[in-house]
Amino acid sequence: MVDRGEKLYEVNAQPVPLLFGDTPLYRTIERGVTPGPDVAQLVDNLRALGYRDPGEGDVFTEDTRNAVKRWQKNNGLPETGSLAVGDVVMLPGKLRVASIVAQPGAPAADDVLTYTRVEKVVSAGLDPRQVDVAAVRPGDKVTLGLPGGTDTTGTVSAVTTAADSGEGTSGQGEQAQQVATVTIDDHNAVAGVDSGSVQVTVVTATRANVLAVPVTALLALGEGGYALQVVSAEGDTRLVGVRTGMFASGLVEVTGEGLGEGVRVVRAS
Repeated sequence: MVDRGEKLYEVNAQPVPLLFGDTPLYRTIERGVTPGPDVAQLVDNLRALGYRDPGEGDVFTEDTRNAVKRWQKNNGLPETGSLAVGDVVMLPGKLRVASIVAQPGAPAADDVLTYTRVEKVVSAGLDPRQVDVAAVRPGDKVTLGLPGGTDTTGTVSAVTTAADSGEGTSGQGEQAQQVATVTIDDHNAVAGVDSGSVQVTVVTATRANVLAVPVTALLALGEGGYALQVVSAEGDTRLVGVRTGMFASGLVEVTGEGLGEGVRVVRAS
């Protein structure tokens, strides 16, 4: 993670620090520069980094120049009292480096790195061909199966639309896909996880006090409908017609004459 004032990378053996702001550095900030939002961001950063009297507002003053020189000295930079484009990186906040793209000695115009937000989140694709996307809404609680086999919980913070460039069932190419962003409730649970596949389980419906059997126990009847092959205490079997309810996690809700808790059924292996 890289925070305000810390070195993000080096160019020509000179550190390039990270400063916070929504406006990139688009000109040299020096004595005589016209007021602007880039000057105001610089003043705010200097004050946040503990430099007293860096000036006020969006005007570059002599106090601002002196504060810049002190900051440059403390960071091993030439004490010019000015900042040129490329001397710092302006981003909205601290970041987490996701990957290093450039190799040492590569041209400075090439990509250097990729980064993500500091807070770890899970992005889950909701393919409308497989998931009822209308059932997943911001605020829903989910269970997260983490790499390594542990579980934790999360909350759906947003559901947005992205492009799925895969071939669709209609053969017409690109399709709309919903992406759920899940915030993690306990960040200590993912302290040792930087990336990886996460299994997201969201409860969209519940059934209480019902009978459930493995889906593989269902037998499709030639005349339509389903049956279970029930095993008696003596080991005999008989077919019992059933009506199915909700399917979830490899189980199916069933009702049928003579069925009760603890009844043994045959299922496909």
